[in-house]
Amino acid sequence: MSQENVELSLRTWELWNQGADDEVARRLAPDVEWHHQIGLGTPAEGFYRGRDGVLELSSAIRDSFGVARVEIEDVRDLSATEVLTLGTNASRRPRQRRRGNHSLRRRYGNP
Repeated sequence: MSQENVELSLRTWELWNQGADDEVARRLAPDVEWHHQIGLGTPAEGFYRGRDGVLELSSAIRDSFGVARVEIEDVRDLSATEVLTLGTNASRRPRQRRRGNHSLRRRYGNP
């Protein structure tokens, strides 16, 4: 089962990078709990519960950044129901008048 969980996590992140949020939600357990803590004190940091909660977070991230990508470095099987995903959030907002280009490149770990 552990390799299945690792492969499921990798494929789910690939889909997220493609913007396929509905498919991502279908792959998540109905009682999924997502801990979004990137250490910047953003309003979106916190706990998101259930598929709708994860979709809400994805929408907030995509609304904040025009290009939202996650670069996966490692996925570790923690238990029969948990994996730890290590990677880098590489998101950027397109250049806007007078505001410049805003980008975020931040390492993270998501259990």
